[in-house]
Amino acid sequence: MIQNIADLIDSGLSANDFETAGSAATIKSALNSLSGHEDSKNKLDSLIAKYNIPENLFKGGCERFTKSEILKYTPQNWREFVRARHSVRRFKDSIISREIINEIINDAKYYPSACNRQPCRVYYSTNPEITAKILRNCDGFVSGAGGVHNCFIVTCDRSLLNQAELNDQELLNSGIFLGYLVMSIHAHGLGSCLFQFLQVNRRQELIKREFGIKSSEIIAAFVGFGELEDEIITACAQRRPNIINVIE
Repeated sequence: MIQNIADLIDSGLSANDFETAGSAATIKSALNSLSGHEDSKNKLDSLIAKYNIPENLFKGGCERFTKSEILKYTPQNWREFVRARHSVRRFKDSIISREIINEIINDAKYYPSACNRQPCRVYYSTNPEITAKILRNCDGFVSGAGGVHNCFIVTCDRSLLNQAELNDQELLNSGIFLGYLVMSIHAHGLGSCLFQFLQVNRRQELIKREFGIKSSEIIAAFVGFGELEDEIITACAQRRPNIINVIE
């Protein structure tokens, strides 16, 4: 892992970036919490000195907490909360404030990601005309979704994954993040619907250029969201009954 930091900087990444300075801070704090490992500690210190990596730019390392602290924030009605969420395609004609949108995204960014790479990114606009233009490029958008005035574009930055992780990890990380995002929207009392975006969609590069998305990112999905109407009618289907398999 220490060598990976050197490789990132040698490849052109700044020593002040999250991937380098953040990783160094996390490894250093974790090593300091352990006894021994003097060779690794010395190697990291040499790396920090060689590349002049700032040590206090990002927080990282080991966090200690108790079981009771975790259970303190476990919702008692989690099952009901999860089952109360539905895919909604029509909302009230209101624009969600940037403050609420930022809260939704900042809560969702605590999703688990492999090696803490956190490759997912979110783009949005509070301009209804731009939102409509975004959704017209979406594979899963249908005419019945005409009441969508708020939309996220969720991407995964492939440059934050190594070559061996491409394809698998970009899809895995995007899926986990999307799950957290829609539940964060739900927790803020809003409705949402995921609109798929096929990777074979030829409009991918066109959309990225039009909305300022980096070329290294792939579009994973669109998420329409908004304030729920007082009465909602939406399609529903039974959950598949047999998804649990016991290995004995």
